Amino acid sequence: PPPPPHLPYTTLFRSANVIRPGRAGPSGPLDALPSGGIADPVRRTLDGEAGVWAEVVDGSDESVWAAGRHLPDVGWGLVVAFDEAEELAPLQVFGAELRDLALSLSAIEILAGTLLGLRFAKPLHDLAEVADRIRTGELNARAPVDREDEIGLLARTFNEMTDELEAQLVLLKEYERFFDVSLDLMCIAGTDGYFKRVNPAFTRTLGWTTDQLLEKPFFDLIHPDDVAATEEVVSTLSEGVPTVSFRNRFRCVDGSYRTLIWASYPDPETGLLYALARDVTDRTSV
Repeated sequence: PPPPPHLPYTTLFRSANVIRPGRAGPSGPLDALPSGGIADPVRRTLDGEAGVWAEVVDGSDESVWAAGRHLPDVGWGLVVAFDEAEELAPLQVFGAELRDLALSLSAIEILAGTLLGLRFAKPLHDLAEVADRIRTGELNARAPVDREDEIGLLARTFNEMTDELEAQLVLLKEYERFFDVSLDLMCIAGTDGYFKRVNPAFTRTLGWTTDQLLEKPFFDLIHPDDVAATEEVVSTLSEGVPTVSFRNRFRCVDGSYRTLIWASYPDPETGLLYALARDVTDRTSV
C-alpha cells in the first residue's frame, strides 16, 4: 500500500527494476546502484518530482539522460534513461549510408558526364576543327556524317552550307580573274563621286595607281568640258536608270586625255554603280 502522506517515498523504497532493451534482464536491489548515479532520479521521482536530468550515471557507469515522473495512484516513480550514444547510433549509421550514396551518385555523375562528353562534345569539337580548316582556305574540308541524331543532322547541314560556300567562292574567283585581266576599264563607283574599286586596266590606260584613283573624286580627272554632262549622267544613275554609250574624257597622269565610252548599271539597294569603259581615243582621232 502507499505510505502515509507525511513520509517520503524514498524512506520505504526497497528495490528498482531496470529494463534495458537488448541487454540483460532486471537489475538487483537499489542498494546495488552507485551512490549519486541513477538512484538520484529514482528517489527524486518517488518524492513527487518530475523532470529531465542530464549527465546521469547508470548502473553500467555510462553517462545517460534521465526523465522521471511520479505516479501517485500506484505509488510508483517511473524513470526512463536514454543513452545518447545508443540513440544516435542509428542516425550515425544512416548518415554514413547517405555519405556512401552521395559518393556513389558523384561517381555516376562523373561517368555520365564523361559519356556525354564522348557522345556530344567530341563531334562538336571535330565540327569546329573542320570550320577552322575552311577558314584557313581548305574549302574541300567536310564534317564526318556517321550519326543519325541531332549531331548528324548538324554535320549534314554544315556540309551543305560548305558546298554552297565553296561554289560561291569559286564563282567569285572567276569574276575576280575576269575583272583583273579585262582589257576594258571596269570599276565600282558611288554616286558620291568616288571610285570604290578599279581594275588594272585603269592604270594601264590612264597611268594613275589604284590608290591615286580611289583617294580623289573622279570628277577631278574628267575634262572640264565634260564635267556637267557627267554630273547629269550620275544623277540619272542615282535614280536607278542605267546608262549606255556615254562618252567623256579622262585625264592621264601625263596630262593628256583619253576618250572613254561608258556603260553603267546602278544598284538601287546599295547605291553603287557598276561601270565598264572602253578606250576609243584612237578611233576618235582618226
